[in-house]
Amino acid sequence: MIELVAALLFVTLLLFIAYPFFRPPPQASAAAIRAQSKLDELLNEKEEAYLSLKDIELEVRMGKLSRPDYEMLKQESENKAIEVLKKIEDVHASIRQSDKKSVKKT
Repeated sequence: MIELVAALLFVTLLLFIAYPFFRPPPQASAAAIRAQSKLDELLNEKEEAYLSLKDIELEVRMGKLSRPDYEMLKQESENKAIEVLKKIEDVHASIRQSDKKSVKKT
């Protein structure tokens, strides 16, 4: 009888320990997936804007670009980078807000 109780206790303990390995992973919400996708796109745009600034500076140093053209292109690239950075911050804020909502639900 003691062996049966010990065996049942052992099996119960084993199932309790192993349960997290066999349960399905939590599913991300569709909104979280869209936000992450948008964030990835914006991070790529930010990288492009920074590369554009570097290219413009290189071209002016090499003499391929006049100073007025450099100033105009630099201003456009900086404005684009600022715009993208603001959008990234907005997406981060929406992700934080949705995280807070999901924490309140649980």
